[in-house]
Amino acid sequence: MCRFLLYKGKDSIQLAHLLTRPAHSIINQSFDCRLRIDTRRPINGDGFGVGWYESNPGPDNTPCIFASVTPAWNNQNLARLAEKIRSPLVFAHVRASTSGTLSENNCKCFY
Repeated sequence: MCRFLLYKGKDSIQLAHLLTRPAHSIINQSFDCRLRIDTRRPINGDGFGVGWYESNPGPDNTPCIFASVTPAWNNQNLARLAEKIRSPLVFAHVRASTSGTLSENNCKCFY
């Protein structure tokens, strides 16, 4: 089962404060969740996606999206971006597939 995260606030927040830094961040939960119900699928390592809106949107007010089929905890680009990007609206997911092959399109379906 996938895990989702959504932040909407008046102030922008650094993505790292949601995705990587907290002890119970979505990325830490993706590989170390002690509260999971389905112990047959212990990790969410089948890709991830992060979307955010710029703090000062221009005329093309579309979300920025970064997705990959790699595990979120093993993606250095995600960690680097999370330290630099701030946004008032963030949505993210980590994926645990049940069948089929991994595909970039599967990681972007939420967006």
